[in-house]
Amino acid sequence: MPIPAAASAGTTHGAIVPIASTLLNSATGTVYFPNIPQIYQDLMVVMTVRSDNVSFAGQVSYSIYLNSASNTANFSGTDITFTPTNQFSSRRTTSTPTYGYQSSGVTPTYASSGPNSFAGCVVNILNYANTTTYKTALMKIGGDSGGTVSSGSAIVAGLWANTAAITALTIGPYGNFVPGTMISLYGVRSVGQ
Repeated sequence: MPIPAAASAGTTHGAIVPIASTLLNSATGTVYFPNIPQIYQDLMVVMTVRSDNVSFAGQVSYSIYLNSASNTANFSGTDITFTPTNQFSSRRTTSTPTYGYQSSGVTPTYASSGPNSFAGCVVNILNYANTTTYKTALMKIGGDSGGTVSSGSAIVAGLWANTAAITALTIGPYGNFVPGTMISLYGVRSVGQ
């Protein structure tokens, strides 16, 4: 998807600048944002998402791959999750299979959830253009499907142990994103920019 010229040129006023947005009208396996402008301090991804996966175990709402959809190395993450019946934390390390920045497995994002239930997700990727630091992501995920076990919320901290600048994002769920999923990418200006 092309990035609008006005957004890439930084002509939009305000601290948060729209870069690109996708509203899906058919089932889609991944959403790709290429050629991300390297002029902002941080990136923010805002999503309303649901997967067509039929398995409760497959309800992890999404993974975000950096620069390449095959880039799964050197990621780790820690999350705190709250559901109607449980609270727990978990840890994914670089010594186990990882899939980019990965969200927590709560929220109504799979096919057996209540009708028309989508999860809301906000991801902040900090210092994405910096080539001297590792890349940290902070994720907030939540959704309700009528109080069922798939309802809940989570906070996730993710790390990519690489100093490369982030120039592209690929976002994908278990299964496919269903129609109605909306994913938007924003740049966050630095002070004085």
